[in-house]
Amino acid sequence: NMRFTSLSINIHIIDKERRKYSAHFMMWLNSYERRKYSAHFMMWLNSYIKKVMNGEKLDPVLRLLFALPLYEVINRPLNVSIQELRPSFLPFTGTCVPGTKIAVDTKGILHSCEKVNDKMPIGTTKKWIDFEKITETLDRYNKHVGPGCINCPIQRFCPTCYRVLLTAQGEFNRKQMKPCQKLIEEKQRIFELAYTLMEKNVNLGNILER
Repeated sequence: NMRFTSLSINIHIIDKERRKYSAHFMMWLNSYERRKYSAHFMMWLNSYIKKVMNGEKLDPVLRLLFALPLYEVINRPLNVSIQELRPSFLPFTGTCVPGTKIAVDTKGILHSCEKVNDKMPIGTTKKWIDFEKITETLDRYNKHVGPGCINCPIQRFCPTCYRVLLTAQGEFNRKQMKPCQKLIEEKQRIFELAYTLMEKNVNLGNILER
């Protein structure tokens, strides 16, 4: 019997004007496929390090996998409290305030994002944004998510948002998200990569333009 595990991949694409687009993929891998993927990933990482150190041009895949996470680390706000970075009514995770951007479906219903399922509408094209519904959503989100985030060491980098936690029934469930420890370890590896490259005198200032 083979054990299967899920592999979640977020790919972010930044165009020439620095506008950001995202895609999310989910694959189910058995133990053999997982080991095979891990081996390939390390091969890609070593290739990335070698090309960056030699000043070679990166192919799009390596840039997406490694350059963007590095960019996030290098350009993080320094000496700024989390209270200044996040609104007081939504202090935890990297999720946005519903209504900051809007996705409209074919029925004229407004959603907070094109990646969130249809169980969290925020209004309609006829009546526009329902601020009371947004307030209720934020209250529920903070209640279910906030208590586990107070002492998190990656509050500034947490990628968790509504689409990860929102169930098909419209409830928020932390069990649906990647374990927090996994997220923390991923960020630690990115910091390790950034400092490894800088210790080798690699200029990461133009990392996205390579």
